Amino acid sequence: MGLIALARSRRRDRGRHLLYLDHAWDKFRGEGRMRNMRNLHDAVMEGAVGRVRPKIMTVCAIFFGLLPIMWSPLCKLALT
Repeated sequence: MGLIALARSRRRDRGRHLLYLDHAWDKFRGEGRMRNMRNLHDAVMEGAVGRVRPKIMTVCAIFFGLLPIMWSPLCKLALT
């Protein structure tokens, strides 16, 4: 069941990533900056950075939320 949910999550994530890239593409075309491959590269980088930031924030929130549990004495007892 977990693998099915993970696959569904990855599919939605791909759609969101394409949405960020599409917004960057429209922004660059609207400004008249889509003239060569370097401009395309800049648009892709801007769209990708916009999507990576929420991912990093989510991972950090999960990690720092679990950090006290990992440092608790009960966790150490369960590992030994």
